[in-house]
Amino acid sequence: MKTRLLTILALILSNIIFAQKKDEEEIREFFWGANDAYKNVTEVPDKWKNESAVILLKNVNHDYHKFLKNVTYGRSTRERIKLLDKAAVEDYSEFTFNTELKSRQGWSLWNFEEGSIVGLKVIKPDGTEREIDVENEIVVTDGVQKLAISNLEVGDILDYYSYHEKPYTWFSSINFDAVEEVLADEYPIVDYKFYLETENDFFVSFNSVNDAPELKKLETGKKSFRKYELVAHDLPKYDFPRWFYPMQEKPAYKFHVYFASNGKYEKRAKAFLSEREDVILEKVDMDQAFEYFADALEPAGIYPDVKAYLSDQTFANDREKAIAAYYYLRHSHLTKFIEAAYVKEAGIADYPYEYYGLVSFVDSDQDFIRSYAGILKKEDIDFEVVLGTPREDGPMSELLLKENVSFFLKVNTEPPFYASYFDLHGSAGQFPEGLEGTDVYLLGADKKGRLKTVTSGKLPVSNSQDNEELSEMTVKINDDFSGLQLTNLHKFKGNQKKEEQEEKMYFADYVKEDYERYGTDDFLEHVRRDKHRERYERELQALSEKIKKNLTERFEKTAALRLEIPEVENYEFSIVETGRYGSDTYFSYSDNYDAPNVFVKKAGPNYIVEIGKLIGGQVDIAEKEKDRKENIYMNFPRVYRNKIVFQIPEGYSVTGYENLNTKVEIETGGFESSARLEGNTLVIEAKKEYRHNYEPNENWPEMIEFLDSARQFTNEKILLKRT
Repeated sequence: MKTRLLTILALILSNIIFAQKKDEEEIREFFWGANDAYKNVTEVPDKWKNESAVILLKNVNHDYHKFLKNVTYGRSTRERIKLLDKAAVEDYSEFTFNTELKSRQGWSLWNFEEGSIVGLKVIKPDGTEREIDVENEIVVTDGVQKLAISNLEVGDILDYYSYHEKPYTWFSSINFDAVEEVLADEYPIVDYKFYLETENDFFVSFNSVNDAPELKKLETGKKSFRKYELVAHDLPKYDFPRWFYPMQEKPAYKFHVYFASNGKYEKRAKAFLSEREDVILEKVDMDQAFEYFADALEPAGIYPDVKAYLSDQTFANDREKAIAAYYYLRHSHLTKFIEAAYVKEAGIADYPYEYYGLVSFVDSDQDFIRSYAGILKKEDIDFEVVLGTPREDGPMSELLLKENVSFFLKVNTEPPFYASYFDLHGSAGQFPEGLEGTDVYLLGADKKGRLKTVTSGKLPVSNSQDNEELSEMTVKINDDFSGLQLTNLHKFKGNQKKEEQEEKMYFADYVKEDYERYGTDDFLEHVRRDKHRERYERELQALSEKIKKNLTERFEKTAALRLEIPEVENYEFSIVETGRYGSDTYFSYSDNYDAPNVFVKKAGPNYIVEIGKLIGGQVDIAEKEKDRKENIYMNFPRVYRNKIVFQIPEGYSVTGYENLNTKVEIETGGFESSARLEGNTLVIEAKKEYRHNYEPNENWPEMIEFLDSARQFTNEKILLKRT
């Protein structure tokens, strides 16, 4: 099923609140009325007649208007798609989506609240039109919505539109969501038309990148009313490949609109603005970025508890002190209150923070920069604020949207280190992984800690060995040879561990470590009344057990997915090391389970073991992916290591393990494996390495070589021969 129309319709239909009839007719007339220039457009260019489908028109409109104290934002989309083969017909005949899931996506992507209007019709080759009654033809079963489009045939045209209007009442300023759009789709597009309408008090930032057409201002006849147009033709289809950042290379546009009712709100704007509302801001240079962020990120006062902690410690140098301050700030102004946050969220207590007395959180990037820089200033430790954009959002030279800016600190000790917002598990010495190797701006501080200078800089790229995932597995065959018993230790460090920490740990796994490290009290110790403390303890314990049970059930499914098998049994899971103090420390966990009825096959008196599959699923490069034209973008270099200790059953010997010795090592990375006998065990070691976070397209064949080698390894087998 084609995800593009599926996703759009799903997001629309899952949030529909049908408007008044007159509103529906007005919108219908706008798209399909007498002035519809595309109502008779049915032909596909000859060069695309062999495609599965072709988009004859894609029209996107964004309208921002005001009346007195009311502001309205309207977004509408229309697509006219011709189906050219049976695959396309089958794909578009039925759409299935989960109501709850799509509703959440709708809120975040479309910002729907109410008032969606949808039109959908089918045009037959003879010109006959059939309009779909969307409201009445949706079928909902167990939270799953289905819309069937019957009698679709090759040559049919699907023409649909959606319109959503969001009102704002009594707002003096509005920071609308930024938009970034790549001019490409999974089908070719004959005509792409984008329109933007605004008026006075709306500030527009817009830029076309990577040779996309420029935005043009249209004549409206009214000084206060502004309309802009971007038109593109003959856009080829595009299958977005893995490991690619479209905003780096593909034609695209990005824009943002900010409403400010007067000059006071212009100065307070949480966005980059042009000097005048009738002038479009196209780029933000280094000086403009500095002007915006210098005040917003200026160091704040030091926290007395952090100062007291540092005064009680002895440090060998400023670097050691700065790192200690980072972790103490994380605990004293975030993780110390995590238990209370869970208590409140679970409804155990209405306001559990009252037991702490004064509560001060550091829970955002901006809070962190100001707080940590304030500490460094007080301790006379030099620092710079780093401004950068993730590589997936394009280069810093194309900066336009404040939402794209990441900021963190470079602490100029010997040697220097980077420090970004710590959240629950962050490590000093790391910055957001998507910025490795990017150009940045460095905001320097004077002796009083005020940000006064700005220079350009470049962030380093980590080494593959810095970002390691290690799996150590012990394998024993069941006595009846019906499956395997697996004991695993998984270890992660560097950029590999953050996602794993966030997924695998909950509060009970790490808060005790912090309490013991800093000699602070847990939540229950702050509760003085025995009756309340005893109740909270029972309910918090019950909550902890419930969370752990749910997580274990989820991890059990993850273990099966990792080995690409239907299920595992007797699953056990535990955290070994939290890895929360240093990017080079390991986060590790163990899981043990049985894998029934897999990987072992009887062959006469002997058994075949699919030993290669125990390193887990590997990247499978499909044939169509091999002809790649794009460069390769990844967040960071990395290495994966596997060690498998296979216990040879008594009465059997192993043959065929020589085939497990392989090595493909090239500039882009490599895969190598080895196997050896040690007593009654077969020890297998494998390593797959990505050496860079970027590869030019000409290196793609090399990458395929070692990726295919890793994939082939999963097909290797050994034979257990009865002795």
